[in-house]
Amino acid sequence: MEYYFMTRVPGLKGAVTLADFPNVDGQTPWPDDMIAHVTWTDGQKWNVRDLCEIKAGTATEFTEDDLPQDCPENASPFFFLYPEKLPAALDQLIVSPIMTTSPGWRGNLKVMGKTTSASYQGEYPSFMVKIHQGTLLSFATFVQNTDKVKTQFVLPNLRQDPAVEDCVVRFLGSKSKTVFKDITVKRNHTTVVDVSAPIPHMKQHFADMKSRFC
Repeated sequence: MEYYFMTRVPGLKGAVTLADFPNVDGQTPWPDDMIAHVTWTDGQKWNVRDLCEIKAGTATEFTEDDLPQDCPENASPFFFLYPEKLPAALDQLIVSPIMTTSPGWRGNLKVMGKTTSASYQGEYPSFMVKIHQGTLLSFATFVQNTDKVKTQFVLPNLRQDPAVEDCVVRFLGSKSKTVFKDITVKRNHTTVVDVSAPIPHMKQHFADMKSRFC
């Protein structure tokens, strides 16, 4: 199964589209109807709320306005599909092969402003929540280091247990090995960090990003 994160950037509006039409491989059975759930951690447990039923062959978009009233403004909501309603609190996130198809299920993430919007493929495979420690490598070819452009780094991190801890992401040049910046992110959250100037020569040297997670 997959998890999908909603980006909550100040000044923008996030949305997640969940679709109940997987790429079935002909071997893995899947239910006709699924229930859309949203979950967030309070550090002690995963709070889980069912949102609606999604019929096979249909898709539903959820925005921040659709979040449950008891979801805190500073929480990071993660969405997922499951064939049954779940308890309101879980000690660990569910890792289920029920949606294990090849190719995998897909979801759409959207960030909207007053005059424009952008969409991305953004599933977070459930098997990744069991990874104890990982390193992220990404080429920042779209970074624009100018006075008039603001670059936000969005990092979703999801683990099976609900603990919230601070972790470190280090930005460095792939050739020079110069450390440009260390930032603190939170485990089991989608952290949004401003990585605009004054990081020097970001566009030329900011070629890889390595992260260390608790």
